[in-house]
Amino acid sequence: MSSESDLRAFVDRAIAAGASREEIVSSLGTAGWSDPQIRDALDRFAGSTIAGVPVPRPAPSSTARDVFVYGAMFTSLYVAAINVGGILFGVIDVVFGEAEATMAQAIRWPLSVAIVAVPAFLFLNRLVQQEAREDPNRRMSDIRRALTYLTLFVSGLTVLGVVSNLIYSALGGELATGFLLKSLVVAGIAGTGFAHYLRDMRVASAAPTGTEP
Repeated sequence: MSSESDLRAFVDRAIAAGASREEIVSSLGTAGWSDPQIRDALDRFAGSTIAGVPVPRPAPSSTARDVFVYGAMFTSLYVAAINVGGILFGVIDVVFGEAEATMAQAIRWPLSVAIVAVPAFLFLNRLVQQEAREDPNRRMSDIRRALTYLTLFVSGLTVLGVVSNLIYSALGGELATGFLLKSLVVAGIAGTGFAHYLRDMRVASAAPTGTEP
């Protein structure tokens, strides 16, 4: 059975020989290759040749700086999200009498952390977006893609868990106002993150290499 390396070698030779994209897709499809496999192999090349040699596109990669910047950005995002939720939880507990502490006591710690984490995330996110505008290829960083998909996974599971818990509580007649509001806070934060990074991944996938995203 042919391997992915055989597929890429065939596409390389076909482009060098002057075959069109449509001819390559048709031939590979007839041979049994799937559309994602064909698209991935073709997307490795710009479609043009120089002296009969196919021009390659930049491949996803990461540097030590990417690990630091994206790791710090997503860590600050998680910390900020948790502590913004903690602030809202504290407010709900005090308003509905579920905590004996004062408002200042209830939100003191999460507010302190959020004051540090939120600006850190906004700064790093702005830096990343600016770099992506200057060099769209930076959107292809594999560490960025991995952390984005991890965020989508965690936020998606969180929303599903909250909705399931709400349904369970409602069916049992145990849906207290405070619990409902806290569930909405968690679902709102997780849902916002999911929607934002899902759109970010779609933009990264749709943007042509070397053009403004």
